[in-house]
Amino acid sequence: MKKDNGQVPENKDLHDLIRQKEASIQAKGRLIDNMAYQIRTLSNAVIGFSDLLLSEKLTDELMEYVKEINQAGNGLSSLVNEVLDWARLESGRLRVSHTPCDLSNIIRNLERIVSSSAAEKELDYEIEVDPDLPSQILSDEDRLSKCLVNLTANAFKYTRQGVVRVRVLSEDRDRKPYVRIEITDSGIGMTPEQIDQIFEPALRAEDINNEVLTMLDMRFTVTAGLPLTKQLIELLGGTLTVTSEPNVGSTFSLVLPTGLEVDSIGKLGSYPPTSQTEQVPSDSPQQLPCVLLVEDQQSNRKVISLMLESLGVSVETAEDGQEGVKKASEKKYDLILMDLKMPRMDGYQASQKLRENQSQTPVVALSAKVLSDRENQQINAMFDGFLTKPVDCHKLSEAIEKFISNVQITSLPQEETSDQKAEKIDAEEIITFEYGN
Repeated sequence: MKKDNGQVPENKDLHDLIRQKEASIQAKGRLIDNMAYQIRTLSNAVIGFSDLLLSEKLTDELMEYVKEINQAGNGLSSLVNEVLDWARLESGRLRVSHTPCDLSNIIRNLERIVSSSAAEKELDYEIEVDPDLPSQILSDEDRLSKCLVNLTANAFKYTRQGVVRVRVLSEDRDRKPYVRIEITDSGIGMTPEQIDQIFEPALRAEDINNEVLTMLDMRFTVTAGLPLTKQLIELLGGTLTVTSEPNVGSTFSLVLPTGLEVDSIGKLGSYPPTSQTEQVPSDSPQQLPCVLLVEDQQSNRKVISLMLESLGVSVETAEDGQEGVKKASEKKYDLILMDLKMPRMDGYQASQKLRENQSQTPVVALSAKVLSDRENQQINAMFDGFLTKPVDCHKLSEAIEKFISNVQITSLPQEETSDQKAEKIDAEEIITFEYGN
């Protein structure tokens, strides 16, 4: 009989170890996703109520308190997103969506970031937009906006005087349309050696002693800013390059495929639009648009309802999908905001039921959950839009203007919105987060 040399058991042990590690990584991923959902749900109330307070007449001292609360809530939300993206990059689970995005909306948000940062640092800014740009691109709007936030924050951080310029240009490559976004600053600039390192994470595995790695086992460091930006852009199918000269300034160039044929979707045209529909005042009172909010969390129902009312629409609420479907069958609403995760009947089931009932009311999904590719596809197929929690007044106003015709937004917070505060977070600040077994 041939003597067993132990090779098979060793291979079996190795496969078992690999499976155990894979199961451990998946379990950690589910834990992180669930924690992110809980944090986003709680921070929705913090950000939402503080957003509402920012529009009130408060004493200087109270206004300062509210600003701090609002900024802390946005910082927490931003940190959660940062950690999630890095964790998913490390584990190979990060996925981006490719859905039609309104390019004028992306540019408008970018201009808001630039103008706000320029005013804060008392700098000049310029924005140039090519009218031959397509009106839409196929991309992940949230992650593209995140990249633009990081790049503009970086430009203003290292510019003490002068100007920050943004150019959004059309470009052809191999007879295919691309969008080029250039962000140029008159800051301190960089040497070639610094350029070679600027997209490298602050801590690399090869820099750590093997014995330390053994002790840490599967731990790693998460860094925010330009390294993450470059990887996100590459996941979107684009490229990010930089040219720079010390004491002159730097230019970061982001190039993305449009993913859509310009001839089929039309061109952007002048920006901002030169013609706007003039509102004709009416002496007769107009009935306010009515929104049905379907949300199981009491605090979220309260804060989102107050936001909607502050925007000039009336609100009715339902505590789960079953109640929402019942109310929608008894009354016609202008818009339905539908949470996805609810007892008795969730948002997917409720949306399906509304379709079966031949409802024509647009339905926008709400969720604080980290969505998988399959869930993103479901949302695109079943809903007319999607809003990520925490929700703020500007996100709601954009949804209202998109889905409700002839609506007049009555007010928005006079102070900076939560979006603007989050966009001002220092994109080059290092965030450290360790995962242990």
